[in-house]
Amino acid sequence: AIDDKLFTTVAIFGEQLASQFFDGEPPSCLNSASLVILPSMQDIQNHAAARRALWLTFCRSGMLEAG
Repeated sequence: AIDDKLFTTVAIFGEQLASQFFDGEPPSCLNSASLVILPSMQDIQNHAAARRALWLTFCRSGMLEAG
């Protein structure tokens, strides 16, 4: 679906998972989709700061709109 340019944003949960998909630094975009690295699922589960960062990233990236 990414190759067919059906997404505007691709989110990956955690730097470790992102590093499994990409060699070195993840790109800022994949075809027409912007790439957003979110906190890991474990961090979201265990840390309030990671949950706040998750929502902040959702809103800043345009995946969600506040209000």
